[in-house]
Amino acid sequence: MKKVNLKHIAKIALISFLPPFLIYLPFTLKIPRLLFLDLGKDGMLNIYRNWDGPSYLIVAKSLYNPEIIKKLLFSPLPATYFSAHFPLYPLLIKLANIFLPIHQAGLFVNLLAGFALNLLFFEFIKNRTKSPYFLTLVFTLLPARGFITRVIIAPEPLLLLFTLASLIAFKKRKYFLSSIFLSLAALTKFQIVILAFAYLAVFIKELLQNKNFKKFVQNSVYLAIPTATILILFYFYKQIYGKFLIFFEAQRVNNLTTSLPFSQFNLNATWIKSIWLEDLIFYFFLMFLLTAKLYFEKKESSIFFFFAAFYTLFLTVIPQRDITRFSLPLSPIFFYTFPSLFEQKYIKIAFYLLLPAIYFYTLNFILGNQAPVSDWSFFLQN
Repeated sequence: MKKVNLKHIAKIALISFLPPFLIYLPFTLKIPRLLFLDLGKDGMLNIYRNWDGPSYLIVAKSLYNPEIIKKLLFSPLPATYFSAHFPLYPLLIKLANIFLPIHQAGLFVNLLAGFALNLLFFEFIKNRTKSPYFLTLVFTLLPARGFITRVIIAPEPLLLLFTLASLIAFKKRKYFLSSIFLSLAALTKFQIVILAFAYLAVFIKELLQNKNFKKFVQNSVYLAIPTATILILFYFYKQIYGKFLIFFEAQRVNNLTTSLPFSQFNLNATWIKSIWLEDLIFYFFLMFLLTAKLYFEKKESSIFFFFAAFYTLFLTVIPQRDITRFSLPLSPIFFYTFPSLFEQKYIKIAFYLLLPAIYFYTLNFILGNQAPVSDWSFFLQN
């Protein structure tokens, strides 16, 4: 039996929990102003109210029941809108709500998922770098938009945890386990079903190389697990809302349907409304760089290449300003592919110099990304 390394767990815990604690500190102490930044008087409500946290709390409280949703609504949204918020994260919040108030349960689940994600990420990259703890810290804080999802009520850490677990299992050819983890990821956020197409592409590639159709069928059949998972969820939605594909209607209501490539660069689009979009060029460059690098290494990491290629293509047609958040499932692969970059002394110096910018960016984003929840009484009722 392998001995538990408490020192290692303590280091990962410090990396996982200290940065969120430093974000919570000024809100917990209700410091009205931090240098140039006005923090207001609402304290931790600034954290709890951040989008899409209240929406996930509504699902956790209502379990999609339209009558309960109507009592909890804080904006003129139809009950069907909440079908876009998949159930795994809310169910875990519901479970934690047994011993914590629901808003604290949302944070608890997210922080725990972030810790588990960092433990898994460390194992994923420890043989690829001489500085695995430093790289885990970088992964925690960059991109800064990803760090924000770790400190509010958000499903992304859970999504990344199951996505990375699925990829690791697939790389080890544990296809059943990989499909189970992919199903859990898909129950967290729908977009990760693209990973199933990447798995299928690997199986097709092996079929073309080996001409072994029987093995192709044996491997591909595992993809029925995440497929069935989504179909069962949609059937559940049909029982609640009367429509099997209500999720896609909710996406249309929310103006999150696919469009033409690079439609993010449209001043008049619903989720854009800005010309200040140069950062998207940078993130697309990083995704193309990752895909190109993996293409030339595809013999070793073909699943990473197919996932990066398919997922990047998908992101080009999402008319959303928040591409950084959507791209987070690729971040573990990015650090896995370019580990030596983060071993350089000048990179480490630059990263540490960047920490105050990450801190104030996070606080500023949280203050400006608030759902209009003024009455928490319905949320806090059991």
